[in-house]
Amino acid sequence: MLFFSISCFLLLIKTIVCNQLCYTVCTQFVPIGDVFQRPNCDIITNDSSVHCAVRITINSAFTQRLHLFYVTPVIERVYAQFIQTEIGDISFVDGSFTRAVYHDCPDCDIFLDRSKETVADMQVLPTQMTDVIASIRQFVFDEKEMNQTIECYGTTKKCLSCRIEIKENDEMIQSCQTENEWISIGVTLKEKSVKWESNINKNRTFESIDIQCTKPYCNTIKTVNSILAVLSQYNLTQQQYDIPSSASLSDSSIILTVGFLIQTFFYIVSYKNY
Repeated sequence: MLFFSISCFLLLIKTIVCNQLCYTVCTQFVPIGDVFQRPNCDIITNDSSVHCAVRITINSAFTQRLHLFYVTPVIERVYAQFIQTEIGDISFVDGSFTRAVYHDCPDCDIFLDRSKETVADMQVLPTQMTDVIASIRQFVFDEKEMNQTIECYGTTKKCLSCRIEIKENDEMIQSCQTENEWISIGVTLKEKSVKWESNINKNRTFESIDIQCTKPYCNTIKTVNSILAVLSQYNLTQQQYDIPSSASLSDSSIILTVGFLIQTFFYIVSYKNY
């Protein structure tokens, strides 16, 4: 019986490993509208110590192509799959739009099982960017002089912009920016990618949303829900969200987590390849 159990276990491990097809650190550009083909990268298979991983990005500065960054993190350094959407620089006519999707898996063909479907979904985004930016602008931007101050919730200071951040536990942070420095008015939404995840609550994929705005007292839950509705309208959220008005206020500082640092590493390394 013991021998049979061990044999079954070894067979399972062999099956998992044999499904693995990763790529070493590698960059691939996919022109919008082109047929997506396998990257011309070095392949890794049958290595149970690493995951296959890919980060797929589209940016309004490079609307004619998708940027894929393949890597093989060791299992100990794997972090949660995510989808991050940023609409910023609303104070400018064109604004900016960035969407990044990170997938990883220990026992998959990263091209067929993750990249191919995600690339197909993102091919339509260039046609939506202008409308999305315009829709977000109405909730966060008000024309004013650069040094003109406004009032915000969560502070008695005179502010240049208001800010609200809500995390997955509905913890809310209201603050503002008071110094005359670069202000990127807009929104950043981060979600846990649940399509291929089995160990997280699929009913709550919302991780955090961070909004900066220049309208007086604009850092409210109403603004958050209005922006989430816009993103949902353009299929930029995995589900419809409605932040409850009972979200708890917190004056704690925002702590950089290990996951965020790893994500920042992906940004730095991948954009060096543009």
